[in-house]
Amino acid sequence: MARAKASGKKPSTGDKPKPVMGEQIEQLRAKIAELRERIGAERRLHGFRFPALEAAAQAGRRLSRDLAALGRKGYELGEKLQTALYRNPKQLRDQALSMLRAMKTELEQRAEEIRLKSEQLNELIRRSGQQALKILQSKPKRTTGKASARTKR
Repeated sequence: MARAKASGKKPSTGDKPKPVMGEQIEQLRAKIAELRERIGAERRLHGFRFPALEAAAQAGRRLSRDLAALGRKGYELGEKLQTALYRNPKQLRDQALSMLRAMKTELEQRAEEIRLKSEQLNELIRRSGQQALKILQSKPKRTTGKASARTKR
């Protein structure tokens, strides 16, 4: 059974900060900004140095400069590739076809080498089989001396 609302307001969930806290947060932010300015002024006035911070800032600048340079280089390479594709599609197609022809001839040569080696192997197997058969047929069956001695007793 649904309960009817007594007033048109939604019940508060407690998630929203109170206006007083919002003012306090703004005051704290202002204080932080003021303190940062004062620290910077003191640093400039007295020449305080923070080598670790300076090194980190320098490394960050170097990294961002290098990333920007890489981005520019990648963009330039992409532009060159697009212009090459649009200007010389026939030349690129011909290069690709010549590469395919070279790969095809290499494949044919290797297939021929494999076929020849396979024939040679088959011939060796056939010869070995014939030789083994001759050896087996040429030797008469002999009984060992021990076995014949047992049968004679």
